Amino acid sequence: MREEQNGIGLMTRRLINKIGRPFGINPFARAFPNPLSQGPVSRQAVFDRIFATNYWGSQQSHSGLGSEKAYAEIYCRELQELIRSRDFKSMFDAPCGDLNWMPDVILNTGISYVGGDISASVVERARHRHPGLQVKIFDICDDPFPHVDVWHCRDCLFHLSFDDIRKALLNYLSSQIPYVLLTTHKARWHRNLDVATGGFRYLDLERPPINLPPATYYLKDYKLGVDFPRYVGLWPREAVEKALSAWV
Repeated sequence: MREEQNGIGLMTRRLINKIGRPFGINPFARAFPNPLSQGPVSRQAVFDRIFATNYWGSQQSHSGLGSEKAYAEIYCRELQELIRSRDFKSMFDAPCGDLNWMPDVILNTGISYVGGDISASVVERARHRHPGLQVKIFDICDDPFPHVDVWHCRDCLFHLSFDDIRKALLNYLSSQIPYVLLTTHKARWHRNLDVATGGFRYLDLERPPINLPPATYYLKDYKLGVDFPRYVGLWPREAVEKALSAWV
């Protein structure tokens, strides 16, 4: 990485980003590659490695800090309210991770639930912890979606390359699911960077190259004043189809 950019040093750029982060100001966008993604490796192998090494460093969930109950508490309540207000009867949750917090949503709403995750190790753990729930190995880029009211896809796309994001959304469009819930950062002075699948970057789905229109509804999913503003947006499939048709 170059130490200077437009006359501004690396440390200065990082400080500006840190100060602006709670306000969604990210003028010097960065991508964070994952060393576990190096070389010719499949998507499944990448996420198996991430799970096996607890790469994201949570003491509560190998699916990462965002899956800890304290972090997901606000979002959990908002998701339950949305399920009730939209009268969703069934949901496909993929990637579902190790199901650290989702059972509360299922219990409190009575929604018919199917979970899916690309990592066989994650699925095995989820099945062991919650034997009453239907969970299967599932690659959102390739496998056929079940017929449900909504696809729930939290904390996923910002870990995928642009190519894999496009594959996942096109695969969704091959289903009959009318709505999708996707994690998006709300950013100003920001551009989306590509990253190898398994890495991370802030990702605003309403900016290039994805260019989704504003969501029908946004569920808050961050700590105000600390985190980069992050939401899970609800989009109808028609909005995704329109954006994908213009993705060059």
